[in-house]
Amino acid sequence: MGPSADTAHDARLEEINEERKAMACKKKWSELSRPQRRALAAAAALQFGLAGAAWWDLSRRPAAAVRGSKAVWAFVIGINFVGPLAYLRFGRKQSAQLLEPAAPLP
Repeated sequence: MGPSADTAHDARLEEINEERKAMACKKKWSELSRPQRRALAAAAALQFGLAGAAWWDLSRRPAAAVRGSKAVWAFVIGINFVGPLAYLRFGRKQSAQLLEPAAPLP
């Protein structure tokens, strides 16, 4: 490699480092556009609403009506979007599963 190749290579490395720095920078709330702020606020409201509903349901549901440990589900619900949806879909036993079979008629 000649001197011009080294210079071009160094320039490209510096460009890549600048791109990485730019991607790593976090924007402040005031730097976001109005649609970005609205989308972020809506996503946060949805997340807190799902988690709140799931924790509310878990706190009032008997342990026999929950698949697995209530403590584990309480932790899982804290995982963004996935946790509450997983609990609401897979963590609760259906009411039909809770009913014991009826005694046979004589």
